[in-house]
Amino acid sequence: MLRKSKYLMLAILMLILLSACSTNETVEEETPILSSTFSLPVTFQDDNEGEYVLLGEKGKLAFQIHSSERDEIIELSPIYAEQPDKYMWYLWGEGLSNKSFKVIGTNTETGEELLIVKETVLGNELNGADAHTPSSMMFPISGVWKLDAYVDEELFGNIMVEVK
Repeated sequence: MLRKSKYLMLAILMLILLSACSTNETVEEETPILSSTFSLPVTFQDDNEGEYVLLGEKGKLAFQIHSSERDEIIELSPIYAEQPDKYMWYLWGEGLSNKSFKVIGTNTETGEELLIVKETVLGNELNGADAHTPSSMMFPISGVWKLDAYVDEELFGNIMVEVK
């Protein structure tokens, strides 16, 4: 009798453990965290002071999304799908000038991956960054895009951007 009760208690304990491990909760998809903006102070050609607003990681990798003169109210324009536009990329780090640079974008909803910035060569220092390059970018569909930036074919960093 004692042996049967041990097996019964063990079976009940196993059922309790198994039921605790299962859940009826639905797993919510995590919302991608968009990259933040920051400003770079700049003096324009006419000696007016202002700032560039960049999207990315300060001191690492970013691209310019707006410029304004000092004391101007900043209203950031969204990035729209199917509308090509020009952007200046800024990179911080040693020995980046004259290296190859490209950006591959991935739509976080569809998984679609494509070349967003064709391979180019990074220029010298500019506005406090160690390297820079102008580019044109166009996103085929709206959504959140993860932009993976490569320097000499090695992942340098990434930026999460919302495209309307």
